[in-house]
Amino acid sequence: MKIDSFTGTLELESGLVLSPALSRSQFLAPSVGMASTVLVRNEPPPNADLAG
Repeated sequence: MKIDSFTGTLELESGLVLSPALSRSQFLAPSVGMASTVLVRNEPPPNADLAG
């Protein structure tokens, strides 16, 4: 993976370039999301009380 610190883009080994403007739903689309691996999970569980 190559990171361009000027533009904020990530270029994956497959040649796919991810932009900082990429939305979550675009990332999770089958072409990208299916090949991704969760390295860090930093979201609260779906039933978490965030009002807390």
